[in-house]
Amino acid sequence: MVALTAAYGVAFGFNAYGTFHDAEDLGDYAYNMNYYSNYGVPTALQYLVFGNHMAPDQVALLLVYASLPSPLTLIVVQSLVLSLGGLASFFAARRALGSASLSLLFCFAFLANPGMHGILFFDYHAEFLILPL
Repeated sequence: MVALTAAYGVAFGFNAYGTFHDAEDLGDYAYNMNYYSNYGVPTALQYLVFGNHMAPDQVALLLVYASLPSPLTLIVVQSLVLSLGGLASFFAARRALGSASLSLLFCFAFLANPGMHGILFFDYHAEFLILPL
């Protein structure tokens, strides 16, 4: 189940990256990540600003971006984290219902949700870390 969810996340990330034509936030976040990883940070408060948004949770992604500096990295990480929400829904449903087949149905419903696809197909969002929780 974990491998299937990870494969979904990576495949969807590469597919979503190919659909961007006018990605404003993705460019802003990639610029800030690149600047912070190469040139340091001007002030402590500026370190929490990514893509013209106050996003302290993006500091955790800075090391990942520094090792693979590409906007594609941000999109793939976003899709992987969102697919972990499907895995979390699988385990929560299996614990609550006691049925693996119904749990798989809940996981599929989470991953097939048009709202999830809308998040992935339209730009990069700092709020993607909220969904698995």
